[in-house]
Amino acid sequence: MPNTDLGLLDLTETAGCACKVDSRALRVLRDSLNLKIEHLGLQDAGSFTFTVGRRRTRFAGSIDFIGPIARAPSDYGAIAALHALSDLWASGVRPQVALVVAIWPRDSRLWPLLIEAVAAMQRTCEEHKCEILGGHTAYGDQPFLGLSVFGQKMKVPVKPAVKAGDHIWLTKLIGVGMAIGALKEGECSPEVEEHALAAMKTPNTCGMELNRSPLVKIVSDVTGFGLVGQLAELIKQTGLKVKLDAPSIPLVQGVKELAQVGHGASAAERNWQEYTSLIAGSTTLETLRIICDPQTNGPLLFVADKDVKKRDPRMAGYHHVGHLVDPREVPDDPSVRSIF
Repeated sequence: MPNTDLGLLDLTETAGCACKVDSRALRVLRDSLNLKIEHLGLQDAGSFTFTVGRRRTRFAGSIDFIGPIARAPSDYGAIAALHALSDLWASGVRPQVALVVAIWPRDSRLWPLLIEAVAAMQRTCEEHKCEILGGHTAYGDQPFLGLSVFGQKMKVPVKPAVKAGDHIWLTKLIGVGMAIGALKEGECSPEVEEHALAAMKTPNTCGMELNRSPLVKIVSDVTGFGLVGQLAELIKQTGLKVKLDAPSIPLVQGVKELAQVGHGASAAERNWQEYTSLIAGSTTLETLRIICDPQTNGPLLFVADKDVKKRDPRMAGYHHVGHLVDPREVPDDPSVRSIF
């Protein structure tokens, strides 16, 4: 049984989306599969087409599951569901049906926690008009919960090409991996824990709106590879570099102080080792910890014109964190700390 202080967190070594295998192994695996579906931009989701007679209908699907990321089963279940649904929202797809994926320890004393967590998953899906059809379970040493999600892909405007000078935005706060890591070490205040849970329980439904906007060029979600991993994928796709405005990165309350004293989630070191070779400029240790922090149901990252807030008032609540630059024209600006 989990101890009374950490609840389900006592049952896992890698909380939340930090359970991902490293991206190098993932790329080898994905390349070996020779997938014949269309991947949706930077997303985990892929789309496929059904043709019946003359009618062609495009669907998208994704699967995502995570280790415990909260003490309470109800919080874990809700966050696991939102984390999986986010893959489709980030792709501009409304989730419609889902299957539960549940891996759970054999200890029968833990089964009521599984039932409570899956009930929370179902409530969360119902709130977002997504029907759970069933699922699959298996025994394992550590709990894992998630969804395989499907929805019909709607038409979106043709997106203009990404170019140097475009700005990078986040839709909500980051730093949850650091907060939960500190919690497991007994060094996270109840206030910081509450703010981290609130961030993870905020749904990414805004992805639907962002994908429909003609002003937004790319939408993705920040995951277990951290902000640094998502920026690395952006660089790979566009051939540009990122000028990161580190002080503008929106953080869960209290996370800045955790970063200053050296806290980090278990997967942050892996992200650090894999991606920091891409970073140039006067990057602080604190910033490295923040951008390498693995996120669970993290913010959406999107690229848009620098005037997007003026042209669309709905963007007012989002956070500007940097912009794209031509690799040949990296400017010298000491107020902006990191160049990718």
